[in-house]
Amino acid sequence: MPETDKEKILCLEALRKNIFDNIRAVSNYTVDLMDTPENFSKFKVKCRNVEKWRKDFEKLHTSLIAVSKLQENADTFLPAEQEICNTFLNNCETIEAMYSDIFEQNDDLDQSNTNRFNVKLPKLDLITFDSDIKNFPTYIEMSER
Repeated sequence: MPETDKEKILCLEALRKNIFDNIRAVSNYTVDLMDTPENFSKFKVKCRNVEKWRKDFEKLHTSLIAVSKLQENADTFLPAEQEICNTFLNNCETIEAMYSDIFEQNDDLDQSNTNRFNVKLPKLDLITFDSDIKNFPTYIEMSER
């Protein structure tokens, strides 16, 4: 466990940077995504942790700000921290918008296609074989029609 405020800041920054890098990687993945629909499923998998990362980032960022306010260089440190937070949140919004555009739009299309092609098929009566070997030739003849 870090003992000094400086050590706490370094630890919090390292944890936050890891989350920031994960979000940036997913955000960068969205750049060419619309040109490669075959990667939609990979994108969906990559998005599974976005909400958790966002919550974890916000907790770490809040803790980092609280500890850094006690430092001598807080006036220069805090604006830089706000810029990191804004970049992170912009990346999250980019990911969420792309996810919405791809999957929620497709869900709407799937739903409308389901409603558009709602067809009731006629009942089909199938003959069954009664296990009597004498009836098998008749069963085969009826099945082939």
